[in-house]
Amino acid sequence: DGTAEQLYLVVQRFFILWANLLLKLSFSAALINFLKPCRGFTSAHTVLEACLFLQEYFLSFCRRQ
Repeated sequence: DGTAEQLYLVVQRFFILWANLLLKLSFSAALINFLKPCRGFTSAHTVLEACLFLQEYFLSFCRRQ
């Protein structure tokens, strides 16, 4: 129905914003990596992976409603 579709759109928008933020973070972490060795990039990358997994889970849940 309309409610599930609306929720789906809100969740999708949230995750798009979140993913964009994380990509920016991982990009700056990659720059830091390039300038001085640190493990910031791997943690940012892991967070991004986790968020993409959660996004898929949420979207499949919304589709089933």
